[in-house]
Amino acid sequence: MRPAGEIHIALRRALFKHGPGTTRQLARVACTGLAVTRHTLDNMVRARKALQLEPRREPGVKRPVPVYALPGTVQLPLPLEVRA
Repeated sequence: MRPAGEIHIALRRALFKHGPGTTRQLARVACTGLAVTRHTLDNMVRARKALQLEPRREPGVKRPVPVYALPGTVQLPLPLEVRA
């Protein structure tokens, strides 16, 4: 397996220090570009190094934006089958 790149490490550090955030927030904290942040977060979610949480509304944005977090730092609700 290849080692994590600079952007991946910067985003993990930003998620660890500041908690869950949107793509824009994480790009600002990690001092990375928006396009490369979006691409790296997609790869991190696919590799299960980050979680994509429920989208939320942001001022000035027409659609809800996804929120990302590190696994184990947020408590997810149980699926419906397990709750009953």
